[in-house]
Amino acid sequence: MKRATSGDLPMISALSGDAADELTQLTYRLEGLGVAWVLLLLGPPGWFVLALIARAKGGTTVRLPLTTKEARRLAWLADARMRGAWGAVGFGAVALAIRGAPHLSLIFGLGALLCLIIAVYATVVLPWQRPSIHVDQAGTRVTLLAAPNRFRQAVTQNPG
Repeated sequence: MKRATSGDLPMISALSGDAADELTQLTYRLEGLGVAWVLLLLGPPGWFVLALIARAKGGTTVRLPLTTKEARRLAWLADARMRGAWGAVGFGAVALAIRGAPHLSLIFGLGALLCLIIAVYATVVLPWQRPSIHVDQAGTRVTLLAAPNRFRQAVTQNPG
């Protein structure tokens, strides 16, 4: 756990096995949100509360070596997820507030839908782009799942 959280790993990408350019900090949520997902049914106010709950839950943060391209892709997806979610809440709230102007309300409603599609896309794609980890129940050991052979070999040759 100490090597993954401190970034004391060989500079071989944990995703591709190529030479890594940087250490990227990634936070993994190890517990689900339980029944809090019901808040999605409440529309924009529920989405807002769900976002706050998810942010407060925290998780395990690791520092893994990645190429610049991989790190930028992960950062873009994480930003798209958050901005899309907040955009959907904002546009949705405005669309509801100006129901008296149907054409304008429709435009804001479509903006909310577009933002929601972006947020859902990023939420679905992000876990498939990130390195997968497993943390043992004691929270003392992190295992990188499906790591490239070059990365695994570099870690075992240099146990630190």
